[in-house]
Amino acid sequence: MTIETRSEHDFDTGATSDLNLRVSAANLVKVYFNQPLDQQTKLVLERTATLRASHGRYTASVRAKPFGGGLMINGPGVQRTDVGEFNFDSYRSHVEKDFRIFINPTNWDSLKQFCWQHLREPSEVLESSPRRELVEEFRDALKTDIKPEQYHMKWSKIVVEDDPIRTGSPRSTGSLTTRIYSIHEMQVLDADIIADLIESSTSRSNQDLREEAERDYQKGGRGRANAVLALDYENLVEVFNKLPKAPNHGITRVWGNDLESNVLALIDEVESNKYQDLSFDGFK
Repeated sequence: MTIETRSEHDFDTGATSDLNLRVSAANLVKVYFNQPLDQQTKLVLERTATLRASHGRYTASVRAKPFGGGLMINGPGVQRTDVGEFNFDSYRSHVEKDFRIFINPTNWDSLKQFCWQHLREPSEVLESSPRRELVEEFRDALKTDIKPEQYHMKWSKIVVEDDPIRTGSPRSTGSLTTRIYSIHEMQVLDADIIADLIESSTSRSNQDLREEAERDYQKGGRGRANAVLALDYENLVEVFNKLPKAPNHGITRVWGNDLESNVLALIDEVESNKYQDLSFDGFK
């Protein structure tokens, strides 16, 4: 695979007649801990209340999703590769070097191979570590800085969503989008952090978060509030295994909580047609 350095100003933004498949790539983190008393495994998700305008009124929705987030394309000019030409999906993605791009659909398989090579270990081309996003999200949710000695993290797998669906992202609303997720597993070991996670999950209700988001907006903020949601892992596996195997592109309601569809990407014990594990698809 060859890489040709380009000026950062050489990239265009938006879809064209040829570059019309949007690809979004992210590092997701399966955060978990063993409950102190009974050693039950708890899966930890980021729980966020977001104030949105709807029919002239502002309402706050609360959703839970995996920790982690969009990854960056490293370097000021990286990337003309044998996956072909691409455009960033927006000016914001261009400036921030976010892996939200438009490619020619014929280059989708080549791009998957490229990501398989660069996301399994430290890379100068793609941001293969989720630590940047993880630190920011723990700070938002727990108001504390988590340190490497407080957890153990390892890379797990890469999954892709081959079936393009229309994105609701404001960067490119309605564009057909495929997704690539590099999955990492993080076991929280520090007793104080575990206690903070349990308290955040149990003491702050979804209604508390909605009210916090409203107060934040009234003070001139973005109208957001963050906490965590700790769910019993074995019970969650049972719930997902009872769902239809057909792809679910929307929200899943579990025990009164709305989970984003990509939570399913974290759960190895559930068979689904939504995600393809590249490690079982000849990518070696």
